[in-house]
Amino acid sequence: MATSTDGRTAPPRASASGERLRIIEAGRRELRQTFVQRFWLRWHMALMLSATVGAGFAANKLLLLIPVHGMPLRWVLALCVSSLAVSGSGWPMSVRGRSGRAT
Repeated sequence: MATSTDGRTAPPRASASGERLRIIEAGRRELRQTFVQRFWLRWHMALMLSATVGAGFAANKLLLLIPVHGMPLRWVLALCVSSLAVSGSGWPMSVRGRSGRAT
């Protein structure tokens, strides 16, 4: 560290590479925040779609075990179960919104 004439140490000067690293880190933080904001809805929709498909497969399998072998009836019942699953999984987001406050 450099010392001044009165014996105190001078604060270190910011180097060009240090400033560049701060700019890069700020850019990374901004990119991460933008990524989370933009893809939150897509992630939520992927979860809802997975729940819908899983509920439909599970309902179809259970109906086969009960023995409901009529395909039209089984598919209609599985469709109703999967529709209830998607409306149930999307309800908290539509009522509360992402911030948690009532909309």
